[in-house]
Amino acid sequence: MSESADTSSASSRARMERLVGFLNSEEAAGLPLAELEARLEAERQELVNALMQDHAESRPEQTGQRGKAIASARVTRHRAGR
Repeated sequence: MSESADTSSASSRARMERLVGFLNSEEAAGLPLAELEARLEAERQELVNALMQDHAESRPEQTGQRGKAIASARVTRHRAGR
């Protein structure tokens, strides 16, 4: 992985580290499983959004369309069958 790839994904990595830290916390251990699952689902979506944003922001040299890439990365997408 290149240095620019490491830099561009720094916010996503930080978000992931916070999520792992939360999962190892007493707070998470004390939550009912259904509540923990709901929180993880919301955090998962935020992490995917952050990954897409980081990726979109790292692509302008390749696409020459930085604004379009960033705008499309902020669109909420739904999987088929949901």
